[in-house]
This record gives sequence, C-alpha cells and structure tokens, in this order.
Amino acid sequence: MSPSDRAETEFLRALVDVAGDALMVIDADGTMRYASMGLTDFAGASTAELVGLDSTVLFHVDDRRALLNEVRQMVASDVKRLMLDGRIVSRTGDVRTVQLEVVNERENPAIDGIVIIVHDVHALRDAQAQAQAASADRALLANTSARFANSTVDDTERDLHETLDDLCQHGGISRALLWSPDEFDRFLVANDESHEADGHALGPQLPDLPLAVLRSVAPDFFLGALIDAQIGGDHEEVVRAVSVPDGPPLRRLLLVPLRLAGSLVGMLTLKPSEPDRRFTKDQLDVFSGIGSVLANAIGRRNAERALAHQALHDPLTGLPNRSLLLDRLGLALARSVRTGENVTVMLIDLDGFKDVNDTLGHGAGDELLRIVARRLQQTLRDADSVARLGGDEFVVVAETSSDALHAGTVAGRILESLREPVRVANQNVTVSGSIGVMVGNAQQDQTIDAATLLRKADIAMYRAKTSGRNRIEVFSDEMEDRILRRFALLEDLQRGLLADEVVAWFQPIINVATGSLIGFEALARWMHPTRGIIPPIDFIELAEGSGIVHTLGRRILEQALSSLAAWHRDGVVDSSVTMSVNVSVRQLLSHDFVELVAQTLADNSVDPHCLHLELTETILADRKLATGPLLRLRDLGVRVSIDDFGTGYSSLSYLRDLPIDCLKIDRSFVQGLGSDRRDSALVGAVVTMALELGLDVVAEGVETPEQFAQLERLGCQQAQGFLFGRPGPASEVAAAVGLIALGTRTPAIEPSAAR
Repeated sequence: MSPSDRAETEFLRALVDVAGDALMVIDADGTMRYASMGLTDFAGASTAELVGLDSTVLFHVDDRRALLNEVRQMVASDVKRLMLDGRIVSRTGDVRTVQLEVVNERENPAIDGIVIIVHDVHALRDAQAQAQAASADRALLANTSARFANSTVDDTERDLHETLDDLCQHGGISRALLWSPDEFDRFLVANDESHEADGHALGPQLPDLPLAVLRSVAPDFFLGALIDAQIGGDHEEVVRAVSVPDGPPLRRLLLVPLRLAGSLVGMLTLKPSEPDRRFTKDQLDVFSGIGSVLANAIGRRNAERALAHQALHDPLTGLPNRSLLLDRLGLALARSVRTGENVTVMLIDLDGFKDVNDTLGHGAGDELLRIVARRLQQTLRDADSVARLGGDEFVVVAETSSDALHAGTVAGRILESLREPVRVANQNVTVSGSIGVMVGNAQQDQTIDAATLLRKADIAMYRAKTSGRNRIEVFSDEMEDRILRRFALLEDLQRGLLADEVVAWFQPIINVATGSLIGFEALARWMHPTRGIIPPIDFIELAEGSGIVHTLGRRILEQALSSLAAWHRDGVVDSSVTMSVNVSVRQLLSHDFVELVAQTLADNSVDPHCLHLELTETILADRKLATGPLLRLRDLGVRVSIDDFGTGYSSLSYLRDLPIDCLKIDRSFVQGLGSDRRDSALVGAVVTMALELGLDVVAEGVETPEQFAQLERLGCQQAQGFLFGRPGPASEVAAAVGLIALGTRTPAIEPSAAR
C-alpha cells in the first residue's frame, strides 16, 4: 500500500471513530476483521481485543443462532442489505438492545466482507415503550370510567372484579385487592396471579396487611394521600407480617385511598410485578383517577344497599319488616313443599307496652322495643327469623318445628324471656306477651301462603289477648269461625249505623228515698231488620274494638240530649231530670270529645248539669291521659259517673285523683241483696264510702222489692232497674213517667243483664 493510500485509510478510520458509529466488518464465517472505536463502547473491549474474535460472542446467547443464520442466508443470496434486531452483552454483563444494519460488501475489493453497523435504539425503544405504556394507562382509565358509567348497581360487584382483572393484565401489577373501609379487615374483591375470584381466600395469607402497612408506612393515607409505599428497612416486623407464606416478601405496594364526599369508602392495594418498581407521576395520576371511579361506584352501591335495607328493615330495631318477613315466609313455604317440614309462625303482642309509653314516655317505649328485639334474637335458633310488624307486635318464623306442641314449647321460652324485668328510663319495667301460634305445612296444604299464616297467627294472638293475656294460643278453625262472625257482625253494624238502625232507649233512675224520677240512662239498641232488637252487650265491645264507637257514641249522645230537651220543653219531665250517657275511654281520649259534648249541649239548649257521662273502671288504665278531659268536662258543668263499680280495677286511689261525681254499683252485687250477706256488706261499704267522699250512689239492676228495701236500709240514694221500668224507646217515656208518679212497682219475671 502506498503511503498516500495508507494515509487515506487512516483518515477514513479516524473519521469513523470520531463519528462514534459502532461498526464491524466480518468475513463469511463470522470472524471479526475490523472493529470501530464506537463498537468498543458496546463490547467493553479494545479494537485489538475484538479483531479476530467470533463476532457472535458479542451478542446475547439467545440471539446468536438467529443472527448467524440471517447472515449466512444473506451471503447465499443476492440480498445486499437487511435490518436485524438483537442484544449486545458487554464483558460486565450489561445488555443493550440494538438494531443491526447488515450490508454485504464482499464484492467490494476495498472491503471484501460484511459490514455490520450497530445502532443504539435502547433509549428510543424505552421512550416508545413509556409512551405506549402511558397511552395504555390512559386507555385503562378511560375504559374503567366507561364501564362504570354504563353499569347498574346490580353489576357493581362484577365490574369491580373486571377492573381489578384489567389492572393485573395491564402489565406490571401482579395483585390487586380492594378492601372494605371498616378497619380494612376484609376484602371487597380481589384478583392476583392465581386469578383467585374469592377475595376471602386470600385472607389467611395476608391477615394484617392493610393495617400494618397503614400504621407503619402510610400514616397520611387517611388524609387521602396516594401512597407508593417502600416496605423494609425500619419495618422488618411489617415485612414479616405481610409476607406471603413460602413466597418473597412484599417490598413495594401502591395504596390508593377511595374517598367520596370526604369519607373513606375503601382502599385499593396494588402489588407491582417487580419488587423494586417505582411508578411515574403520570401513572400515579391514572391510578388515582381509577380510585375516584371505584369510590363513586362503591358509594353508589352502598347507598343503594342502605336504601334497600331501610326498605326491608324496621328502623328502630333493625329487624326485618313486614315486606321482608313475607318474602322469607314465602321461601320457607317453598322449602316446606319440597321437604314436608312444618313452618311455624308466632305472632307476639306485648302486654302493658302502652302503660310504659304513657308513663315513662315514647323514648322509654322505643328502648323497650329494642331490648325485646334483642331478647327474641337471643332466644331463637340461628335458623329462625324474627321481624317487627310495627307497634309492639313481633313475628317469629321457625322451620322444622315438629308440631304445635313443639311450637308451644318454643313460644313458652319466648314468654319466659319477656317476663324478665327490663331497665328503661332508670325504672325496672316488667312486660309480658300474648302469643298466637300457627303451624302450617305447604306439602300437606298447598293452598296455604304467607299472608294466611300471618292472619291465622293473628287470630290466635287475639284469642290469647282476650283470654287474659300473658299466654299462648294455637290457632284452630273454631277461632277463625268466631272471628269471621265478628267481622260479619261489624260490617252489618257499620251498615246499620248508616241506616239509622241504632237508636237510644231510655231507662228511668229514681230517688230511693222519695221514689220520684230524677233521671234516665240512654242505652243503645240495634233495631236489626231481620234479627230484631239487639242489646248492646252483643255489639258495644265490637264497636269499641273497631273504632266505630265514636260514630255510635255521637249518635246516642245526640238522640239522648235531643229527647231530654223535648221532654223538658213539653213538660213530660221536670227540668231537673238528668240524662246519663255511656262513654267509652276511646271516646273520652279523642282530641275533640269535650268540644263535641259542648256543641251538642248547645245545639239542644240543655243545661250541662243535666248531663251525666258514665265511664267504666277501665279508665284507670289511662288515668293520666283521662285527667285532662275529665277536668274540662267538670269545668263545662257535666257530671261524671263510674259505671259497673267494683268489677274493674277496684282501686280506690282514683276516687281521690280523678274528678268523679257518682258511683254506680254493678248489678252483680245488687242481685244478692237480701239473700247474700257478703253482697249486702259490700254494697253497704260502697254506699258509706261514697257518702263520706261526697259522691252520689246509684244501684243498678234492681229487680225485686226485697232488693229495693235493702237499698233503702243501707242509705243508697238512687236506683234503676226493671222494678221501676224497662228500657224503652222515647215514645214510651211519657207512660213510664206516669207509672213512676203513681208509685207502680213491677217485679221482673225474668231478671236480665241486658241493658
């Protein structure tokens, strides 16, 4: 080579080295004939060390065979130039991704080899990968937003699972967990490398993960911070606590708080596939955005669940309400069809609950109901259900009860639990229960349904209530027949009131000392078109129980005062003659009763002193509530009598506490006058006590001269009964007044309790 050629060659080689291109020339068998200075940066060796080596040793062991085959095929063909991807490994083990530009210059006598130009694309590829990852991250956020935008509440659980699955498949995340907010002691949903669908299966593996991490490395989490938590160093105890058994320790976690309207509704935990991976700010923003989407979805689901719970549960006790009870009863009956097992319904009505409400207040009543609800739940088996229908009524549904006897045993345990004293409003309160039991079997009777079971249990409970309370009654067909007859009679009574069939009849009241007429008692009679005259004993209790007693009572009051006004005006009776009208406690306690009395007196121009209202001793049960209207009646000038004295509560304290003017001794005590020393003693004691208290006394049910004589001897002031006149319509009053004026006494042939 001439000096000038040598100089030119050195110039070109220096130029290549200065340009920094990584370049090599190899022969057909791969031996390196030339290596530029740029190539030495890749290989970590000098050009002198590289020349003469097998060029394939520079490349990753997994790439060598493929690269060599490509070069050989190029040599054997007419291909002049090709591009290949590969990885160069330095002597220190560093791996760099490169692109190889292979040019066949064997025909060029100046080169006579294969030129391989090495392009460093590692940084470019890394930037491209980051751009693609960022685009994928944004796509993941967009897909998550779209998924929940079109999701229903019923789909929330499925969509949460799919989102976590997307996170795990997205790349770089090996486990995604979604925790509940209640101390983070349970999973909402979870996905991991094993694609475990049931988050609870991971619980034993990570028993204390969230709390340990939050307390140790993420104290700002509850303030809403997204935490890229490095675990280790000072947290070796935490590392041991959160290590998966037989697996590597968790060195890095991403904790995403799920916050909604300032409240924490959950936590998203992401475990990177690479233990030391760090997340970029853009990635953290994406995960934070996904957390916001999940928080909204969970919040919406929680709100829907809360509304559903409120719709199906009693807000006071938390027990199922009627709707949920009927649903559970329906399911129990469906099982009964398949299994033949009985379904038992027990309807429980508390005895004495109204007294607690009235004396201690509604707050105490509410607390009592909550305590009763807990007691019922503690008394029953796990398989049994208890619900609150409303008020003080509860229902127990028990399956697999063998028969009514076994059901009665269960009901007995409930009664015992109810009888235990309860502490409410700093008072010891004791209540009991009336329980109606209905045992049904849907396999034996496929016509039975939930509503029927409840209705028949209610009938049995009513029987327990009317039979003395604090007892258990099992439904029978005879009970239902009686109830149906009552309902039929009630419906007929409502019709009769509209048709003016219920009218007032009148029975005289006389002065025992003078035998003169001093008043009348108005007594309701139902003039039935087919059954004839029906006495009040057959329908008054029914009217009081149904509430139509208000209509009936108003009718009798209006007729009584209208009749009295006419008799006064026409001179049939003296203007001092009074009218007694029976009033139920329900009437007295109605908000407008006193106004109704005042208006009726005014409409008929009757002196209020001529009206006596008769109440039974059941007023004692509502003494506190009754005092107000009774005082207002007294201010009005109306007098009040206690009817059937001696048969009710028999407490004398109310004679002192309530504004009472008169006692009416019940006919059951009068019947024995002259023949039973005990009755005579009792009547005498009542008369003496009443006179000492300044009260008038009326003896009811006087039917014989002997009874009348005893009353005179005992000092009784007033009397009424068949001896002086039977109840009759207003048209017969004039004749009755005439007989009384003549002193006529008509002993009863058949004593009767009918009033």
